[in-house]
Amino acid sequence: MGNNNWVSHISIENVSFGYHNQKVIENLNLKVNKGEIVVIIGPSGCGKTSLLNLLNGYLLPQSGAVQMNGLIRTVHQHGSLFPWLTVNENIGIGLRHLKSQRTQQKAIQDMLELINMEGFEDHYPHQLSGGMKQRVELGRVLAGDADIILMDEPFSSLDYQARLKMRRELIGLLAKRPKTVIMVTHDIEEAVQIADRILVLTKRPSMVCAELDVNVAHPRHISDPDLIKIADNVLHELGL
Repeated sequence: MGNNNWVSHISIENVSFGYHNQKVIENLNLKVNKGEIVVIIGPSGCGKTSLLNLLNGYLLPQSGAVQMNGLIRTVHQHGSLFPWLTVNENIGIGLRHLKSQRTQQKAIQDMLELINMEGFEDHYPHQLSGGMKQRVELGRVLAGDADIILMDEPFSSLDYQARLKMRRELIGLLAKRPKTVIMVTHDIEEAVQIADRILVLTKRPSMVCAELDVNVAHPRHISDPDLIKIADNVLHELGL
């Protein structure tokens, strides 16, 4: 688990960023509370991934300030499992802060149980389905001492049924191991099923045009009238 002296809190104040004089993000403001799941949605190419890269420090803002109070881990769109490592070893990457090998192995076993991957400890990534790979990705992040998880369209490469399953599994995992999460997606259905709060971005240069609270208890069903209303509001803000 993370250092309890750190508060998982994210603050973005008047952040602007661009490439080669082309403004991508302009005067963006955002605050995320500890344990909150915020989903960011917007038009294709509006700068959602650039925003995540500003949060994890891969990019620096041209103006404004980004404050991340906690250890950060990222779940990437196309996966980042090491192909030469087994499931056991990939999850173990997130546990290098544990000094005892016995403690590490116990933590790995606990995570394998949590993500329903028992029996696949010695499999390599190429031997796993897309959904199984994503479960291992999540397991590696949750097993570590990260306070904040950034997710860049983590389920976009999966088929529809696998995406539905992974949404439910993500919520279940976060209920057992709470983290502060910012997820980027283009899928409105996914956003309303997962988020505590949805941020809708404009076209470039991106600004927040709407913030929508999703005060619906889990498990959520897409046929819920409240979720349908929120999804309609997102569509309206996107001009669709």
